[in-house]
Amino acid sequence: MIDFDEAVRVITDMAQPLSQETVTFADAAARVLAGDLIARADSPLRATSAMDGYAVHDADVQKLPVTLPMVAKIYAGQIPDAPLERGTVARIFTGAMVPDGADRVIVQENCEDEGGAIHILRPHGSARHIRAAGSDFRAGEVLLSAGTLLTPQAMVAAGAADVADQCVWRRARVAVLSSGDELAAAGQTHLRPGAIPETVGPAVAAMAMAAGATIVHRAIVPDDLPTMQVAAKEALSLADVIIVTGGASVGEKDFARAAFAPFGLELRIDKVAIKPGKPVWMGRANGQHRIPAQADPRRFHVGFGQGVLLQFVNVKAWMNALMISAGWITVVDPPWARLALVLPLMMGYGFASNFTYALVGHALRGWLAQGARLAWFNRTLAAVLVAT
Repeated sequence: MIDFDEAVRVITDMAQPLSQETVTFADAAARVLAGDLIARADSPLRATSAMDGYAVHDADVQKLPVTLPMVAKIYAGQIPDAPLERGTVARIFTGAMVPDGADRVIVQENCEDEGGAIHILRPHGSARHIRAAGSDFRAGEVLLSAGTLLTPQAMVAAGAADVADQCVWRRARVAVLSSGDELAAAGQTHLRPGAIPETVGPAVAAMAMAAGATIVHRAIVPDDLPTMQVAAKEALSLADVIIVTGGASVGEKDFARAAFAPFGLELRIDKVAIKPGKPVWMGRANGQHRIPAQADPRRFHVGFGQGVLLQFVNVKAWMNALMISAGWITVVDPPWARLALVLPLMMGYGFASNFTYALVGHALRGWLAQGARLAWFNRTLAAVLVAT
């Protein structure tokens, strides 16, 4: 049995990269870049107006009021027909290209249009209201670095790069096997005396999808070793990551480990010093697949939640081991790995004192100094929980 921190280290060391793939920009949201995203061109490509108003020569508006003829209208997306001559103005709108020669935009609120004669009446201040060419970024600049999660905000920058296809890391394929004779699928429990609803499998599948994985297989498997071995073989053929719920301990029908033994199971974690959830284990089969096993819902939320093997490639270029630390999915390792998702994990089981102790204690691990201070905190918290 190892402690929590050692389990996290083992999981992190086991993380390996998946392959890259190219997707269209429309399909790139919530994916992780496998390479830097480079701007194809300057932005803006030419000087553009930051306001609705009139493009002018600054020298023509030094003394106000002044009346100048309007010789053109320029809308966003339109290329000016000709340079702007001295002593004239061009009607211009936000985002439109500023004609050559113009070096100021007078906001429309300071002007009056009288049949094409533009009266510029009020002082315009120092702002020229022109966005210079390349003021956002230049061609060849890195807009988003490899490992960036394409959030809605990042998609804005990705779109500005004017690159049709994005090179991203492949989503991890996950299989979820829920073991137990007593388990029944949603809507089926009332049809079989002695059955209970299968709740953990859907929860872990939801967590995996929220973290960026693709669920490729889910099954409820009875506590029968030959049947579980068949299920294990199928899952190994489909998935990068296999999560087994139940069968993790030492009961007569706890077959999770034995189910993977014929496929070269290499055990990496055998019990973790957390309560509840001590029987949690983790291994490798067929040289690449990771197999964790969890027990009941409380143990799942604490054990899986604190030592999970979900090394989903969507987190960063190297598949990060993810820890769900008592309700918070956080990314282990480098600072540029940008993922932080909040998931509620109580599911009606979180009010038992031992679970609450683990929940609160581990949720605050990152905020407390290790050693004596953390030990003092845990002892104090345990005493409060017992008292209540």
